[in-house]
Amino acid sequence: MERMKQQGMGLLIASWSAGGSAGFISGEQLHQLFDTSALRALAAKANVPPHELVRHLAQMFPARMCRALRLEIRRSAVKIHVVDLKDV
Repeated sequence: MERMKQQGMGLLIASWSAGGSAGFISGEQLHQLFDTSALRALAAKANVPPHELVRHLAQMFPARMCRALRLEIRRSAVKIHVVDLKDV
């Protein structure tokens, strides 16, 4: 997430954490986040052309990030609640 913020994708992250309709991530943004060689290696491992992998990642990335952010928010809420209970 920090890398995404550094790459100027803060609004994209905010759209994912808001729930609702997740913002779209482009192939170019994926290339900014991940090394081209890493994407090629992953494509080779999946036995698909690199452009197919990027297209697929662009489609599934927002939903996965929404889910990860919701889990992180829940964990944070539980930690806060546990800390509050310790003070009682």
